[in-house]
Amino acid sequence: MSEFFEKDVFVVLSKSKEQVEKILEQVETAGGLSARNITKKVTLVICEDVESFPKECQDAEKLSIPLVLPNYVSECVTKGKRLDIDGFVPVTKKAKIDPPPPPSVDSSTLDVDSEWTGTASSEDFHPFILKVSTRNANEFTGIMEWPTLDNGKVIIKGDVDTSGNVKWEGIELVEEKGKDTSGIEVSVNYEGKLEKESTIVIGSFIGKSSKGKFKMSVTKRKTLPFIKAGAEFKGVFKMSYPFNMNVENAGDAKSDGCFGGTIVWPSIGSGNETAFKGVKTGDNVTWQEYLIKKGSEVEVPVNYDGKLESSKVTGKCKGSSESFFELTPA
Repeated sequence: MSEFFEKDVFVVLSKSKEQVEKILEQVETAGGLSARNITKKVTLVICEDVESFPKECQDAEKLSIPLVLPNYVSECVTKGKRLDIDGFVPVTKKAKIDPPPPPSVDSSTLDVDSEWTGTASSEDFHPFILKVSTRNANEFTGIMEWPTLDNGKVIIKGDVDTSGNVKWEGIELVEEKGKDTSGIEVSVNYEGKLEKESTIVIGSFIGKSSKGKFKMSVTKRKTLPFIKAGAEFKGVFKMSYPFNMNVENAGDAKSDGCFGGTIVWPSIGSGNETAFKGVKTGDNVTWQEYLIKKGSEVEVPVNYDGKLESSKVTGKCKGSSESFFELTPA
């Protein structure tokens, strides 16, 4: 069977254990993943009885995660492809879920020298950085930079009204010697709306050969109170990749000592595995991925430095770049 759900993470809301198990079995067969809780990693929530799950449905709507009926999955399996969700949305969704209060809109958030980080997702998933260069009344110009596309840059122009509606379009590719920017589509139109007290923009984009959704948040704004002349800042752009750690050898769990095993990366490529070894000293837990056992889309070595907090381990990991991790019992 084609793995047409390979980029999806599902949450199933149902009082029937048998129905949940049946749907998840179909999802996994088609390459999808499942989650227990509704987080920003979830892409679809299966629910027929919205009244029975008001909080979960509200959480999904706040994160802009679509709700679909249980027969959506079976229809996709029958057709052998991922179908559009139109026609599978619960009819009671709008009637049963209270809409969130309107955000406080300040269109000046998109001011000169402000910077935004975001992600554009369609068939592919790409982070971007938007920098505002000029602002004249409601109109603005700037640069969009694509870190995963050889840091290619596109000149943009757009406008934002007093209601917080934001529009911009790509105008011209910035030519830079030695860069491969063939994967960047320039003539793309973006439409979104300022939310969360004007610090987040959520919307959609469409070009000649691409369309999808985007979300971005402000990371630098010269008018913010703590940004003053002469101040310097540094930041970290985080991308989340789920992993499964299988401990295959270890000493007494209550005492200090060495441990090791395999880490599986289910969402990277066609399946990647690495070997790791580490040591626990009190509440400090450190380990290193030192060997690729399967696949080619991951790197080694990567060092992890964590701290045991109740039933989870949190900390930093560092390879060619630095990020953060959280480890909880499966």
